[in-house]
Amino acid sequence: MNELDNFIPLIWESDGHFSPHCSERDNMYAVAGIPHAAFQGQEMIVGGIGGGNMYSYYMPVYNQFVFDNSPVYMDITMLTNASGGVDIEADVVMTGNINTTNNKILFMLTYYYSATYCATVSRYHEEPFSLNLTGQEATFSHSFDLENSWDLENIKGVVLIQTFTSSGNDYDGSYGPYPMYPIHQAGITGVTLDPDVELTLIHQDDWNIVGLPLGVEDSDYLTLFPDAIYNTLYSFGEGYNLETELVEGIGYWLRFDGYGSNDMIGDDFEEITIT
Repeated sequence: MNELDNFIPLIWESDGHFSPHCSERDNMYAVAGIPHAAFQGQEMIVGGIGGGNMYSYYMPVYNQFVFDNSPVYMDITMLTNASGGVDIEADVVMTGNINTTNNKILFMLTYYYSATYCATVSRYHEEPFSLNLTGQEATFSHSFDLENSWDLENIKGVVLIQTFTSSGNDYDGSYGPYPMYPIHQAGITGVTLDPDVELTLIHQDDWNIVGLPLGVEDSDYLTLFPDAIYNTLYSFGEGYNLETELVEGIGYWLRFDGYGSNDMIGDDFEEITIT
């Protein structure tokens, strides 16, 4: 079912890759046997088919909820950060009213370990969600560290808005009762790497003032401006100093023997101090 647009798998693992908050989720839904599937936090299907496929059982329940209108609009992003982890940000706008109490916003990372454990919950954080009226909006965020062995392509960020006050009980045939905790909205995203920025820098004939507008791995002036005249990069302040590398926030004189341009690719600076 992973190919369905509005299906967000969350596997709470209690064996090989133990999921944080797994015991709390088990208690929340009164889990007594596995597999125990909770759709939208409300509809339970317990048990499975040995060596078989549960698609025909799960699909009708998915269809039961997929066309429901949510009172919440949510846009989520997940970027890598300077600490080697990820930052998840959720922009939330209330398009309707939420009438439940004890609502929370949940941030999670899932990891694809195998076809069987394709969405193991591997990081978890929850906090109160106070929005409940049409027109309210806010941005929520949380950061997670990553395991060194993880492949970024196998990581998904998930955000849920869910009530933690039971709205009643559900039964799966003779199994139950299972408390229901409705989910008001959910979103999933992959990791977005900080994108490279490409600039075209135009220079005139003879002397030009140049600087370093992007973060680059190699800031040698002939790497950045291969058509510059050799030994003509000068910083200026208290006199002129011959340089070979450009530094962020510093201006330089550099000489060219003709009009031209150079393409520079690098990371955008969040903040530049000019000296």
